[in-house]
Amino acid sequence: MHGLAERLTELSRETWERGRILPSLAMKKLFEKPGEAYHDWNSSLPGYQKPHQDIAEPFETADDLRAAFRRAVEVREKLRAEMIARQEEMDWLVYEAYGLIETAPVLTDDADLTLDREMRPFRLWEKAEGEFEAAAALMPSEWSESKCAVWRERLALIRDNEHVRRIERPVYKRRWDEQWKVGNTWQCGPVAYDAEFRDAFYWWLSEKAEWLLERKLSGGPATLSDWTAALWADARVQAAWQVAAEATCQLEAWKRWRQESPAGPEPTVDSGRDAFGRYFRALVNEQSVPDNIPWAEPWDELASKGVSVPAKAKRIRGKLNVPRERFWSTSAGTYRTVRVP
Repeated sequence: MHGLAERLTELSRETWERGRILPSLAMKKLFEKPGEAYHDWNSSLPGYQKPHQDIAEPFETADDLRAAFRRAVEVREKLRAEMIARQEEMDWLVYEAYGLIETAPVLTDDADLTLDREMRPFRLWEKAEGEFEAAAALMPSEWSESKCAVWRERLALIRDNEHVRRIERPVYKRRWDEQWKVGNTWQCGPVAYDAEFRDAFYWWLSEKAEWLLERKLSGGPATLSDWTAALWADARVQAAWQVAAEATCQLEAWKRWRQESPAGPEPTVDSGRDAFGRYFRALVNEQSVPDNIPWAEPWDELASKGVSVPAKAKRIRGKLNVPRERFWSTSAGTYRTVRVP
């Protein structure tokens, strides 16, 4: 039992170590550049983690960003596969620890400790509809003989051991698919990476827009056209917009594919200046509140005073009317920074 506990502790530690690396590979890290916008302040906050060494070089061109995106995905997928493998090993060792099986069939070669989530024994059993040989035939041909032998033992235990068979089901196993939310559902794989990248771009552009309005446009009021032009003059913005437009197109194509009867034309990539202007206008409007709405006053009291409050303002500020917006819009159609004493 002592050796079993040591192995469980070792696998748990190795999984934890890999999990700790993942924040440095978040898509937001692709956009970081020392000295840009509010980076110095953001990086001084407790818990900040530097970008992973494989994506630490700030991009200057769209090709730079695409390459960093690919590297981030590759490293994350490798870490994920190694974590899934270790989780699977721990599951079988726990079956032994609890006396459900006499001896757990385990991997002895660290080179085998990488695993696609769809290659776990219970997934193979599920795909083969409970047929042992059919499930065993689903194992990848590139696997080592020792790994295949371990999988055959595990599949046999699922077949022959009622307790293991009950546990080795999706409802009791970690899904490993809650990577990023796309619409109202959690997804994993390429669509999740595209969605995370798009969200990271939205955050980064918002940060740059706020900093530019505050520092370069004197806090406003500024017209949307002047603000857009100032951002578009930044080569990094143009480069990032190209890749963001590609990710958005791929997301829209995925959503269209999910529909049984998709309507409208196939989505296309539009990385031009006009498309950026439309995107930026929507971004600003989603984070703006009229500058004439007092804050920290109950909404019903404002209504009694005759203050007209758009539904969007209530959504942004919440029930307590706390100023969470990035920008204020003026009656003249311009924008300025939020200044709360």
